[in-house]
Amino acid sequence: MLRPLAIALYIANFAWLWLSGASLPDPVAVHFNAFGFADGHSSIVQHMITMSLVIALLALLGLAMPWVIRRTPARWLSMPGVDLNRLPRERVNALMDRFSHGFAVVMALFLLWIQWLTVSANQLVPARLDLGLLYIGMALMMLAMVALTVDVILAFRRADRA
Repeated sequence: MLRPLAIALYIANFAWLWLSGASLPDPVAVHFNAFGFADGHSSIVQHMITMSLVIALLALLGLAMPWVIRRTPARWLSMPGVDLNRLPRERVNALMDRFSHGFAVVMALFLLWIQWLTVSANQLVPARLDLGLLYIGMALMMLAMVALTVDVILAFRRADRA
């Protein structure tokens, strides 16, 4: 269920990036100081290419992680408080798929948020990032990552005890 959602969100990321590019000034503010004011700029083309690469790399990381884990020898895998050698490899793969695809979804949502913040900041003169919204997005992303990590650890421990 999470894999198709992650794929759809990364497609949405590319679409939003390229559609929103038309509303960005050239040069576009891409980095902001501790007060939210722009202190780094880039050409629109450079911004679009860089963000496209970031989106593609995070998509690849989240969506290819299960493929890598399936090809990793069981003796190289470790989970705190869990004897992975006792678990069927299919169960390990299924749990890691869930974590990996959850990671991909969280990262895709965070990237959408960052792109929206970048577009919003560049509509102001001078360009200014809403730090409150940035921190809210970062906190939600971190909470989601902690929840995913706790979920997979608890799922592995339940499977190990069964």
